[in-house]
Amino acid sequence: MEPSGHRYDLAAHGIQPARREDLPTVLLLHDDEYALRLWRRVIVEGFGPRVTLVESIEAAPPRVSVVLCGAWDQALRSDDPHSVPALATKSHGAKDVVHPSVLISPSAFEAGARLAELLSRQHGREFVCSLDDVDERPSVLIVDDAPAMLRIARRRLGRIRPYLRIECAEGGRAAIEAIERSAPDVVHLDDLMPDVYGVDVARALRASSRCADAAVVFHTSYGTKLWVGALAKMEPFAIISLPGAGAAWTRTTVAALVLRGYDVTPPYGPAERDQLLYLAPEVPDAFIFGA
Repeated sequence: MEPSGHRYDLAAHGIQPARREDLPTVLLLHDDEYALRLWRRVIVEGFGPRVTLVESIEAAPPRVSVVLCGAWDQALRSDDPHSVPALATKSHGAKDVVHPSVLISPSAFEAGARLAELLSRQHGREFVCSLDDVDERPSVLIVDDAPAMLRIARRRLGRIRPYLRIECAEGGRAAIEAIERSAPDVVHLDDLMPDVYGVDVARALRASSRCADAAVVFHTSYGTKLWVGALAKMEPFAIISLPGAGAAWTRTTVAALVLRGYDVTPPYGPAERDQLLYLAPEVPDAFIFGA
């Protein structure tokens, strides 16, 4: 159901900009349940009593410092003079007034640092989030030497719910650097890249102390039995045939994450069998191809 247009009409509820000396109040308006849980933890555990959290306009105090919203909420309309973006960009003449800022982030990645920086700037005193990393989403690394393929993959996997933590690496060397940094749960890996071959990236992954058990999904345009057999020796989760394997990308990712204990939902229907050149024996067919 689409939210009603008046949901974010702050002016109608008498909500005004905060003053610098006020205790910061953060108004959380978000439709994604994962993001709600994450932001609550950021504010309650990361900032404690220094910041007040409210989760509805009706419960908000007269003055608000920051509004947190979901990027995909259709109630956010910048052409509405009472909408959150319009309120945030409206000029308030008094120097001691902190006009509400808007953080639009469906995933709330790096939420604490962003919010601390914003509150410090607004209220003229230092705010620090005591939580270094609150992003508990499953992590996916996409590796390809073609920027266009990275964009396509990121867009497709970005439709999986709840939102994933997605990182892209352009080429094999960048992938090896990213492995230790992001400790991915799933790696979508191009098999042939000019700097480092996909199998060599997979070997580096298996040698990692942090993510040796990550699920590897190879992407290949070479479907010969000999080549698929060579990739299968790396014990991947799956080998996808390119091009045109959109459902296979999302289905293999979801299957790998479900087997690791995550509760995620695929955005598309089942994959076609000719999109998969190889599937690990432990993966139930129904996870990929449906019942």
